[in-house]
Amino acid sequence: FTCHHCGKQLRSLAGMKYHVMANHNSLPILKAGDEIDEPSERERLRTVLKRLGKLRCMRESCSSSFTSIMGYLYHVRKCGKGAAELEEMTLKCHHCGKPYKSKAGLAYHLRSEHGPISFFPESGQPECLKEMSLEPKSGGRVQRRSAKIAVYHLQELA
Repeated sequence: FTCHHCGKQLRSLAGMKYHVMANHNSLPILKAGDEIDEPSERERLRTVLKRLGKLRCMRESCSSSFTSIMGYLYHVRKCGKGAAELEEMTLKCHHCGKPYKSKAGLAYHLRSEHGPISFFPESGQPECLKEMSLEPKSGGRVQRRSAKIAVYHLQELA
């Protein structure tokens, strides 16, 4: 059996399947029109991760390996990019201009530094939620938006 990706000779079909999965897992599953089929791609990565215990970056200059699909996908988005490209990928706070590498980091910054992110549009927001303090609770923790909404609904029931 000969690998059609790299030409390596293997003794069995099982060995060939394992080799392709282990060494050529960077080939994504495509839908019609050269579009990546994300659910199928995640399922394929899940299978590789389950069998091998890790996902390896397929760039020749990179030897990174990952034990989670999300870690692998995060790395693949950034691997091999130049400093200018990485700079373009940063998310900036529209209040203070501070750069963040992830949406989660920016969302946490907005909640903790600039008050809660509004769940309701300004016009449709209940009066009770408008009156809620934008200041963090004692101890410096910010109350989650979902917790504020739950408190509002509990007060509405009482």
